[in-house]
Amino acid sequence: MAASDLQMVAHFALLSRILAVFFQVITRFLASSSPVLYWFSAHLLQDKEQGHLAQDSATSSYPYTFSIIPRNPLTALLQDWRRCSLTARCVLGYFLLYWFLGLALHCNFLPWT
Repeated sequence: MAASDLQMVAHFALLSRILAVFFQVITRFLASSSPVLYWFSAHLLQDKEQGHLAQDSATSSYPYTFSIIPRNPLTALLQDWRRCSLTARCVLGYFLLYWFLGLALHCNFLPWT
């Protein structure tokens, strides 16, 4: 292998790594710190699951069964997973999958954005 070929391979490796880091940082900034994703998912959940997300427990059509878990509308949705609409299952499934994959990949020193 000639010296110029080795320089080209090293140059390609360096540029591809810089490009990969650039895309990871850009996707992290756009996806994780942008509130639009969270606003849209909250809008979908409020439209489809009004009984679960009632502000007052007296107006909620779903009973609160566990006293150990704090009163949180998302825990109520997760407890009644089978009675949720398909939209609510997809939204909650996406966030649970994102959380679990991020936890598993980050703990194993794999790239996760």
